[in-house]
Amino acid sequence: MRQAIEARGVTFRYPNGWTLGPVDLVAPRAMVTALIGPNGAGKTTLLRILGGLVRPFSGACLLDGKEVADRWELARRVALAPTEPAFPTSTTVADVLKLRADTVHVPKAEVTAAERQLEHRLGCSLCRRPSTLSRGQRLQCSITLALLGSPEFVLADEPWSGLDPLAMDEVLGRLKEVSRAGASVVVSSHDLHQLPVIADRFVVLVGGRVRAAGSLEEIQPLVGGSLTDPTLILKELYRRSVEGGQE
Repeated sequence: MRQAIEARGVTFRYPNGWTLGPVDLVAPRAMVTALIGPNGAGKTTLLRILGGLVRPFSGACLLDGKEVADRWELARRVALAPTEPAFPTSTTVADVLKLRADTVHVPKAEVTAAERQLEHRLGCSLCRRPSTLSRGQRLQCSITLALLGSPEFVLADEPWSGLDPLAMDEVLGRLKEVSRAGASVVVSSHDLHQLPVIADRFVVLVGGRVRAAGSLEEIQPLVGGSLTDPTLILKELYRRSVEGGQE
């Protein structure tokens, strides 16, 4: 299994004393790795550290076994789709798309295609400001920006939360498609019904620590082996991990 994006002994401490880690995580290429855990477990913080937006207190994040310090290289290779995307207030959707395209050096033809597809998904002109869009529309923008330029590593924080069923299916399909093309995709979500549809591996984060990790086949014995439904396996693993993390 070729390593792609990796956290080695990563820790982070907030001013209130809450600590993430140490966390060890490997998200292989051509796979979708799902982060699950209760609110406040550290999923968003871990994604931001992996994406280079937050520096860990200790430990390291590696891309294919190497630390990358250059921010432009990180921006080109790693894309983060936040659950609450923050866009500049004075710009339009088209402006934001162009800025991302310029940053990662996307060919004009690909940008034009992305503009048309996003306009269709939003059902409105890209001349609108992101602040005037619904949360679901902003999430669609966030996913489109993240996937622009075919990044090697995609980090998506609750990417289909609040989307209507058709939009959710489309986002699931797009993330699975880029993983099949060779990208390493890491998603966080509370949706234990949809995660088995898209994810190849699962990581349970509770209280800032990894409590369990593996494929469905690897984690099934951890819940007794009698369960066969993927959603029920994840629910039982989640329950046991949370209860164990509170002991």
